[in-house]
Amino acid sequence: MRRHSRAFSLAELLVALALIAVAILSVLALSIAVARGNREGVDKTVGTVVASQVLERLVDQLRADEPVGFKAAFWGGDFTSNPFNTGILTNNKTEYKYEIFARTVTDSSGASLGGSTPDNRLKKVDVTVYWWDSDSETHQGYGDLKVTVSRLISEGEL
Repeated sequence: MRRHSRAFSLAELLVALALIAVAILSVLALSIAVARGNREGVDKTVGTVVASQVLERLVDQLRADEPVGFKAAFWGGDFTSNPFNTGILTNNKTEYKYEIFARTVTDSSGASLGGSTPDNRLKKVDVTVYWWDSDSETHQGYGDLKVTVSRLISEGEL
């Protein structure tokens, strides 16, 4: 009489180990992707806060007209290809470079919305903030670190 062995064969063990290894590697890859996504979200949020601060500082400077002539220069033209203002802010040892673009809002005929009425002009302002990892200038996995915040500014509100 022949006895049947109840133990696993070497082939069965290798297949089981391969399946376990694939499962563990899949969970690890998913964990890395989630961590990268979380980091990107944090980076974009901080960039958005910095851009909003730059925008609010611009509005404050326009209200106070500081330096003198700042308000007239802002309303005096469109700044679509060359920025109206640029600079660098440092927050928690990270440097954020910003560019402020502004253009007059027009109607479908191309005329300035608000016309030539004093204190009635309207501009769309875009603040773009760039920052980077000092080692690689980008964070691995999601490219350049850049955020743009936009706002309409009415001459009457200033």
